[in-house]
Amino acid sequence: YVPIMAKEYRCEASNIKICGDPMTDALLKSGRNTYDFHQYDKMLLWMPTFRQSDYLSYNDSKLDSLPLFKETDCLELNERLKKYNIKLIVKLHPAQKEFGYNMQCFSHLSIFSHKEFLKENYDLALLTAQSDGLIGDYSSASLQYLLLDRPMAFVVPDIEEYDKMRGFVFENPEDYMGGHIIKSKDDFWQFLDDFAVGKDIYKEKRHRITDIIYKFKDANSCKRIVELSEMTGGLTTVMMNYYRAMNKEGLKIDFASTNVPSQSLLDEIHVEGSEYYQLPPRKKIVSYFYRLRRLCKNYDLLHVHGNSSTSVLELMAANWA
Repeated sequence: YVPIMAKEYRCEASNIKICGDPMTDALLKSGRNTYDFHQYDKMLLWMPTFRQSDYLSYNDSKLDSLPLFKETDCLELNERLKKYNIKLIVKLHPAQKEFGYNMQCFSHLSIFSHKEFLKENYDLALLTAQSDGLIGDYSSASLQYLLLDRPMAFVVPDIEEYDKMRGFVFENPEDYMGGHIIKSKDDFWQFLDDFAVGKDIYKEKRHRITDIIYKFKDANSCKRIVELSEMTGGLTTVMMNYYRAMNKEGLKIDFASTNVPSQSLLDEIHVEGSEYYQLPPRKKIVSYFYRLRRLCKNYDLLHVHGNSSTSVLELMAANWA
């Protein structure tokens, strides 16, 4: 993703920091018995991305909101699910234009718009974590699900049309689909047959894709983001953004502060050849001033990052060094 993001934001690849996906933290930390599906042998979740959206003005495919199946086909789908005692929950994308499927008449099939999903008090992360398998297509949900290492399928009968209308960030998107690639009802029935009996024929491919996509496979993505941002206000963030964007060739740039930085920030500046010096608390004016004055003797230039009206001590220390 680094080259993709660098191109998207028109920045150097070194400015892209890999922390992980916060959504996967919730998936990996959630249990598998939040909701009561004890009457079914398996629970399967289908999350199709949106093809048509009124408020986003998208019309990327001629397919209905539920690819391959019209409302009149849902009874057949329910009977197939009933045969294996599989519960299939379809959660439509919030942006998807609704086509009015009848939601109330199926024993093993539930189709929810985003509003109906919320009315049922479902939490998407909890439900996803509890599912025994996922049906996806082009959305990030399928990539997030990789870390759960469970069977997957991809309903993509419109992949060529979608490529022309919206496009993909990967040149060969099917190479990143770690499961059954479904383009017809027969393909769908085959996946259902395999899923019902625990036939996981794409496990090795799924593992290869996971290794390509994820640098981190733990539940600490949020922690890494907090550590990187420091979460102490805008000064550190702005300063580090300048530092990362600078051409540092021929320069020795070091840092001094009263803050205690995260290890990830220390590691980052050490890799660039910079040092960090811990200063005494600023309220201990004498020790703070003389420590800073001694440091300033080793440098040609001092940059004080803060409010200019409160930087008198720092400027005096530099002037008297």
